[in-house]
Amino acid sequence: MNRRRALTVVAVAAALPLLVAACAGPTQWQKPGAGAEDWDRDEGACRARARTLAEREYRSRASEVDSPIHGSGSTYEKEMAGYDHRRRERALFEDCMRARGYVPDKGAVK
Repeated sequence: MNRRRALTVVAVAAALPLLVAACAGPTQWQKPGAGAEDWDRDEGACRARARTLAEREYRSRASEVDSPIHGSGSTYEKEMAGYDHRRRERALFEDCMRARGYVPDKGAVK
């Protein structure tokens, strides 16, 4: 397999989870006894925390991607770092919501 074809296969394989995730839509969360005010406060706090932590990790990773030791700084590496950043931010948000007592509502459609 030539290099160009191999890169195409890798790019398609990397994009596939993004397409599947996009089709899934946003997760709705439930917490018994929580009102709209609780939701607004908890969701905002978890999003802010996840954004801050993921951004810190992304900046660290971006400096590695641009360094001559760890990477070439290619478009592919930068795109993958961005994908990892978004995935990590979502995971941090979900962990925070669970820690506050929320559970995903698998049956809800938003």
